[in-house]
Amino acid sequence: FWDRINRIILTKKKGIMGEIERRSLSLHDPNSFSNPEEIKIVHTHVDWKVDFSRQIVSGSATYDLVAATPNEKKIIFDVHTLGIHSIKDADGTVLEYELGDSFMTVGQPLTVKIPKLEDLKLV
Repeated sequence: FWDRINRIILTKKKGIMGEIERRSLSLHDPNSFSNPEEIKIVHTHVDWKVDFSRQIVSGSATYDLVAATPNEKKIIFDVHTLGIHSIKDADGTVLEYELGDSFMTVGQPLTVKIPKLEDLKLV
């Protein structure tokens, strides 16, 4: 019963009170999709350019990661209105990713598939 934390979201699709929709979020944090119990971020390097006149922030973030076990195949980030051009590993190989459904209070999950765990770095 307590092995998964569920978030309850009230929607206005049916009837006056709406319907209740159940969404599973992170095992340890009811306000996050991330999986820090499986893969931890140990260092982040951010290289941003801010264009104040256009109100745009662009650039990259590089993450050094440590997996709890060698079997981990994905990392999940919490994002909100993020435009992604590509995600690469330390060798420059483009990685597959999926941007999940957006939820008003949490944002949306960004799931990145990780093919290998040695020297794990995402750009």
